[in-house]
Order: sequence, then structure tokens, then C-alpha cells
Amino acid sequence: MNQCDRNEIRFIGDGKSILRAVHITEPRNVFSSITDYIKTLYPTIYADALVNFTSADSEIPPLEQYLRRAMLANGIVYAKNYLTYLDEMVAYVEETMSSKSNDPNRLRKLAYDRDTKRVQRKAYLKEVDELRKSIVTMTRKIYEIRGTLLPWKDIAAELRHGSEVSWIQNHQLRSQVSHVSRLAGLLQAWINQMELQNSCYPLSANKWPDISLSKQKDIRAVGFMWLTKQLIGATDAYLDPSNFPYTHEDSIKVDWGYEGRKFTFQKVFQATPEQVAKTIWSVNRASGNHILPSRTAPDGIVQVLHAAEERNQRISYVHEQFDQSTQRVFHVRVYQSDRIVIAYRTIAYDEALEPHTHNESFQEWNEIRDIGNGVCLHRSMVFTEPRKQYNSLEEYMKELYPDVYMSATNTNYPHTIGSAAWDQYLHRTLVSHGIAIARSYYQFVARVLEHVQAYPNLYSY
Repeated sequence: MNQCDRNEIRFIGDGKSILRAVHITEPRNVFSSITDYIKTLYPTIYADALVNFTSADSEIPPLEQYLRRAMLANGIVYAKNYLTYLDEMVAYVEETMSSKSNDPNRLRKLAYDRDTKRVQRKAYLKEVDELRKSIVTMTRKIYEIRGTLLPWKDIAAELRHGSEVSWIQNHQLRSQVSHVSRLAGLLQAWINQMELQNSCYPLSANKWPDISLSKQKDIRAVGFMWLTKQLIGATDAYLDPSNFPYTHEDSIKVDWGYEGRKFTFQKVFQATPEQVAKTIWSVNRASGNHILPSRTAPDGIVQVLHAAEERNQRISYVHEQFDQSTQRVFHVRVYQSDRIVIAYRTIAYDEALEPHTHNESFQEWNEIRDIGNGVCLHRSMVFTEPRKQYNSLEEYMKELYPDVYMSATNTNYPHTIGSAAWDQYLHRTLVSHGIAIARSYYQFVARVLEHVQAYPNLYSY
């Protein structure tokens, strides 16, 4: 049997106390019925209960109930006996304590013990105080005798320790200086390389249209950092409100000549800024290869080469392969106080990858703002600029957009090829083609946005 007693005694005033007790007795074995339990552990109670049990058929349920009542009755008798015994013990203790407390010899002994302990404690405290004072006095005498000099062993140990610390610090500093010097040289070479490759593109007025990435890990990390700051820092200049309609309405503006093309878009969406940001991020393939709505297979290969996310911004560097076109594109997304900015630009040269043929440079800036009532405003500016200079629109179209040029020449047009009127016609053809591209783009964006709203967990940004 396992037994456990819990007792609580509380003083309730007037020389009275209250006792609260719980006594628990549990069998170590498991019994299937109360009959087996009483028969095994309390055979006397079980025998007495059977003698007094008068049921005619001796069915098990009546017997079980009778045995349970017999156990309860026995428990009550046990509790009463225990309390009676407890009362007798309390009376005995009170009588004993009363007789001892009034004993004159005992009272004198207690008073003597108290006085003796008080005297001993005072003597102890006095001795401790004198010892402390003597320690202070002797310490002063030691310093007076020795002055401020330290033992030569202590001085030698301190000098050795200081020398070791200085050597470690100098070694670390030399390593850092060497690393920083090497890094500075590599950075200077990287900047010089890009300065030789770059010339200001007139359409975007960007002094760094062509970017190189070093294969050196440290310089590559600096390059990603610089690209991020360059794209975010240029956002306000390219997405200035003066470049867009004042009212919140859809707008498409196309500028296209032999210096390249510039698309200026404004679109109102019935969606949250997060949903539109996911859509733009996915349409730009910043998260890698995946099948977009209305397409049964990817239309190209997109491989994520580097990705990172911290605080309010995310970057992604991808390799794109569409038909015969190959591009390396750097994407960035950043949360700002009143908008979400998404931008990207192509990377002209990457020392860590095989060289690739590329005739045009791409740059894009997007901002998404919440304008209330479940509506957001998307503004975008996209630059596509040739990497070589052309002297005429005809030369530009023949080399970079031969299909558009062939379509223009196949049209019955009264002006002579090469005349000023012909150049104006080619310009109108490019602008019309650009407007068609923009409309097709936003139709595709609308389909992707519907899919994002239906399945938001499939998309990230």
C-alpha cells in the first residue's frame, strides 16, 4: 500500500487552532473491482460484510454497492477513532508543557542561558571588529614599508602578458591591413574596368549602364551592395511624380528612337500593394523558373545565382535564357514608409560565368502605393538601350528589330526609304509597336494578379 498524509494547522484566535488533514491510501496493484480490492487487502471487513449481506440472488452490482458502503462506514469509524486519539494526545502535551513551564528550576536555567549567549555574542562582535581594525592597520603598515613598488615577479608577469596581448593585436591589425589593402586594390581595378566600359547613355542618363561583377567573393559582395544602393537611390529620380499623370488613371507613354526605348506606365489595380508586388516580382522572374498562368510550360530557363533578404529588402541575381537571348539580371525589392519599390537591371559582364552575347541593356523601376479602398497605384519606368551607337533609326531597326522593320517595309507607303518622312514613319511604327507591347504586358499582368489573389501562398516577393 502507498500512503500519503497532508496536514495543515491554522491558528484562529482565542487559543484555538484548526486542523485540516488528508490521508490517502492507494494499492500498489490494480484491481478490476471493489470486491477483489476489499477481499485482498481488507479480508476482515470483507468477511463481516458477507455475514451481514442479505441479498437473495447475490448479484454482483448489489454486492459491489454494499461493499462500497461498508468501506465508507469503516473509514468513518477509523476517522473518528483517529480524532479521539488526537484529542487525547493534545491534552497530554498541554498538561506536560504546563507542568514544565511552571518549573522554577527550568525557568532559572533558561534565563541563565539567555544571559550567557548575550554576553558571548557581544564578545564575538567585539573581537570581529578588533580583527577588522587590525587588518586595516597592518595593511597600511605593509604599504608604508613596501611603498608603491611591486615584486619583480609580478612586474615580469604583467610585462609578459602585455607583450603577448600587443603581439596578438599587432598580428590581427597587420592581417586586417593586408586584407583591406588587397580589397582596395581589387575594388579600384573593378571600378576602373567599369569606367572603361561605360559611357553615359543619353536616354536614361545613366553613367553606369553596363555593370561588371568580379569573381572575387569579397568584391562580388560589394558589387551586390553597390547595385542595391544604386537602384534604390535612383528610384526617386526616375519615378518622380512629374513624369506621370496627376490623376489616378491608366497611362502608357512610349519614347522610342535609335538611342533606345523608354516606357512610362501608370496603372490602377483593384488589389493590395503586396499582391501587385508579388505579381511584378513573379512576372520579372526574380524568384526563378516557374509556370505562370495561361502557360503549360516555362517559356525559358531562369536560374537564381544569388539571393538574400534582410530587414525590409530582398535581392535576387538570376541567369535568364529565352530562345537565343541570354541575360544576367539583378533584382531588388524594398519596403519604404509609403510604398513598395521593385527594380532590376541587367549585368553586362560576370567574371564567374561564361561570356554571353547581349545587344541591349535593360533597367526598370516600379513603385506600388496604396491609395485606399482596396486600390493601389502602380508606376513603372523601363529603359531598353543598345550597347552600341547607331546613326539612324533604320540602322537601329535592321540590326535589333528586323521583324518590325520588315513589317514596315512591306506596308505600301508613298515616301522614299531613307527620307525624313520615312524616318518619321519608322518612328511611328516603333511607338505603335511599343504601345502594343505595353498593352500585352498589362493583360498578362492582370492574369497573373488574378492567380496571385486566388493562390497567394504560391508566390513570394
